[in-house]
Amino acid sequence: MPPRRVAGIDGTKGGWVVIVLEGGRFVADCLLSSITTGFEQLDDVQVVAIDVPIGYGP
Repeated sequence: MPPRRVAGIDGTKGGWVVIVLEGGRFVADCLLSSITTGFEQLDDVQVVAIDVPIGYGP
């Protein structure tokens, strides 16, 4: 079985910061600039962990 791809996501004022790991090793990072993204960029990731921002928004 190939190593799992895991994405850690955290909300910021500019959108979502994403870190992707594969087999526990860094693969990529990015900023998804729209807070309303559908996360289509992560279609090859098996596990997604989202840090829910408290106090974000209007």
